[in-house]
Amino acid sequence: MLPPKKRGRPVLLGEDIERKVQLYLEKGREGGGVVSGKIVVAAAKGILMACARSRLVEYGGDIRLSRFWAYSLLGRKNFVQCKATTAKSKYSTSDFSKLNEHFLQEVQTTISMEEIPVELILNWDQTAVKIVPSSMWTMDRRGCKCVDIAGANDKRVITAVFCGSLVGDFLPVQVIYKGKASRCHPKYQFPSDWDITQSPSHWSNEETTLQYINNIILPYVRRICEEL
Repeated sequence: MLPPKKRGRPVLLGEDIERKVQLYLEKGREGGGVVSGKIVVAAAKGILMACARSRLVEYGGDIRLSRFWAYSLLGRKNFVQCKATTAKSKYSTSDFSKLNEHFLQEVQTTISMEEIPVELILNWDQTAVKIVPSSMWTMDRRGCKCVDIAGANDKRVITAVFCGSLVGDFLPVQVIYKGKASRCHPKYQFPSDWDITQSPSHWSNEETTLQYINNIILPYVRRICEEL
């Protein structure tokens, strides 16, 4: 039985050269490169110049590379215009289990090799805390198109750094206000072991992190080492 003929018009570059162009585009995207109509035309022209220059119109051939041809090739590759991902993670949810398992394995290996006691396995993170607490939820009449809540758009926040150990110890908090000097701190008597500081944007930076390690983490580590 004879194999069926391919339907539709033959591709402009021929199967072999088009496959090379598609492979070039795939490798470029895998490396994070931009793929556009101009890139497709440039890639195809470069490949033709290397292996079949005489087929180009400017060298007496019949192949004229245009933007419309480039879009046609991209369509056959099922490529569509997409906006760059910047704020969100580049990893998909399907990768989470593998990444999580790898991360925990590295932690376990370090704990075993360095003989770290569970009391000294610490995890800390920072979060924004509103100066004036407010909620994004309320009760209102059914069908309301606009629901206003006082303070919902208030962007005034401070940063709080929290840390806990694997055995459940909760370390003192670091609070970061927005400012350049201690004058930005409120006139309030915080617990004596808390670390009250400031930064130009109220977010943690290298200086506040080193301060947190020196004032909170290291005293805890020394105390636990003495107890053990």
